[in-house]
Amino acid sequence: MVILLWGLVPTSLSFHTHILIIYVLMFLGGIVYAPFNIVSPTLRQQLVPNAMRGRVFGVYGLIAGIGFPIGVYAGGLLAELVGVTQTILFSGVLTMTLGLVVAIHPILRFTDVSALDVPPSESSR
Repeated sequence: MVILLWGLVPTSLSFHTHILIIYVLMFLGGIVYAPFNIVSPTLRQQLVPNAMRGRVFGVYGLIAGIGFPIGVYAGGLLAELVGVTQTILFSGVLTMTLGLVVAIHPILRFTDVSALDVPPSESSR
């Protein structure tokens, strides 16, 4: 739900130019996004077994570290091609679409947050 609601912020930003409205939207976006910084690491810690935690967190950090500059680069290229406002609108719509997919898809819904089972060969390492 956080992803879906966060997508509303850039979508709304693309329709407004008044600075006060933009500040209010960003404030509301911060309130909406804040739980993600708590829920995401908590779920990772609960779902990933201790024996695999370092590797999983390392890969997660690697993907996030690579994804940010690639996203900034792609966003800059898209902004040059279609304009900043359309790029912000597009990012909001994509974010809301991702939020809907996560909310609807049964595998991506974390209804059971018990720890994952570690295969016997992994736990002995």
